Amino acid sequence: MNWKYLLLDFWSWIVDHGLTLAAAIIVGILIPRIGRLIVRIVTERMTRGEEQTKSQLALVGALVYILEVVAYFFVIYTVLTNLGVSTVGAAVPATVVSAAIGFGAQTVIGDFLSGFFIISEHQYGVGDTVSFDGVSEQVMGTVVRLTLRSTQIRTANGELITVPNSQASVTINYSQQWSSAVVDLDIPMTDDDTMTTLSDTVAIVSERAIDTAGVREDILGEVTVMPAMSITAPTAAGVPWSVGMRVTVDVAPATQWKVQRAIRAALINEFWDRFQAPGDRPTPYAGP
Repeated sequence: MNWKYLLLDFWSWIVDHGLTLAAAIIVGILIPRIGRLIVRIVTERMTRGEEQTKSQLALVGALVYILEVVAYFFVIYTVLTNLGVSTVGAAVPATVVSAAIGFGAQTVIGDFLSGFFIISEHQYGVGDTVSFDGVSEQVMGTVVRLTLRSTQIRTANGELITVPNSQASVTINYSQQWSSAVVDLDIPMTDDDTMTTLSDTVAIVSERAIDTAGVREDILGEVTVMPAMSITAPTAAGVPWSVGMRVTVDVAPATQWKVQRAIRAALINEFWDRFQAPGDRPTPYAGP
């Protein structure tokens, strides 16, 4: 056996094919890492919370995904060409395989089409608080990643949920342009109350709650009190009739919940004594 000939032949194969194959493998490993690096750099340079930023982040993620697919195509083409495989001869079986894959991957194709429309129509973007009614059960959270195929959201419990875009048929966006904080509360009326005085009290308490809770910077409009939304008969002797009051105010996107909590807590504290019958009111807690 001529070992010298075998070594020379092996060395020639390494020079002609091995180095190219090794470079292709390295490039294939680096492609997703480079994509994540680009997304991270772009994300750090953008301002969080702006509507334009949300759309740009979603578009960047989709473009990076497409570029990764194109890069993988060229890597595979380079490998086949380097190994001497005729791309023309492989066109027919590749077409058959592509048709079979496309027939079996109709859901994936639907995900890509849905993702395209989500991004192009700006239905939601990275950082938005959304809920999906099209899945088996409603899920709600903050969008942390959006690609052409799927949407990843982080729930309030810290769970990371991936939703295929084709299943997000009905989307509720709580973070686009502005939101509205709405507080509904049934308030018992006393003999000295009128709808005017009760509405004025609710408005004053709501304004004070906004200042005390430190959410004034999130308020975009005036506090509106809608009186007499409903009327409820007493459920126990000595308890007065209750009138439904609604407080609304326009707020910054995704801040409606903390504004609602602040206003609701202040109203409950203000009218708490009215919710018990006179003889059933507990002794105030004196503290530890």
